Amino acid sequence: MGRYEKLLTWGLAAAAAMLCPPAATAGDLPFVERFGLQPVPQFAPVSDEQEQDLLTRVREFEFPQYLYSGCDERAHAAWMLLPPELQARVHKIWIVTPAMYTYAIPGAVRSSRAEPAYRAVDWGYHVALAYQSRRGLRIIDAGLRPGESLTREQWLAEMALSPLTFWTMTEASVYRFYTLSFTGAINESVWNGNSYRYDEGTAGQTPRDKNWIPDALARDAVGADAVRGTTCAAFRAIATQPQTLLDRLRAGPTGAGDPCRSSFQRFTAERQRWIERLSGG
Repeated sequence: MGRYEKLLTWGLAAAAAMLCPPAATAGDLPFVERFGLQPVPQFAPVSDEQEQDLLTRVREFEFPQYLYSGCDERAHAAWMLLPPELQARVHKIWIVTPAMYTYAIPGAVRSSRAEPAYRAVDWGYHVALAYQSRRGLRIIDAGLRPGESLTREQWLAEMALSPLTFWTMTEASVYRFYTLSFTGAINESVWNGNSYRYDEGTAGQTPRDKNWIPDALARDAVGADAVRGTTCAAFRAIATQPQTLLDRLRAGPTGAGDPCRSSFQRFTAERQRWIERLSGG
């Protein structure tokens, strides 16, 4: 049986039985073993004192609440802001939908946030920090439930998940997937454990060198303003298009009379603030 046939056969059976999300882990999907999926790494639990320290710190991060994008940046920035002894104790948990690995089955993660602006937000995948405690796996999601420590079940309940969605875990140093391009029925980078790290690449050309995270978090600050309706009309019109908004902010104002000038100034100030915070400044 080919890739699509296995995917569709299992997907139809699971959907009919309503067993897919949130019960499916990567290992539950019967067709993934042959594609070389890496095993989920094991992590040592934090002590009660370390857990309290971790939660105290993450409650002080105050990331912009802009859910159209940014989960990679929030999770990775939170990890970067932790001291080394806590960095070594946390990892990342990923929700991966069919949109990430096949054209055959539609599906996405949808936020269950009550705010009208975010009720229809869809993601191909979602990521948050996680750690093992004496009480079991706990998750810190700076976007969906900032400052809280959630069980896996509580976290999954914050999202509407499509059939054939699965969750898996990686080390915290993983920033994002290499590519979302399709080379066939399965996007191999989802299955083979490859990932993109923030410091990876040619010297001077890494995401860190290019300030991807400060740029994205500064964009999120302006995006959150746009969702609330407190920016210029041009930015309100593209509030739901995070990449378009980022490109426009990077381009800068068109002149002294640009009606969005205050938002450009906010972007520049937030970008510099995050550069300094993430570099220890």
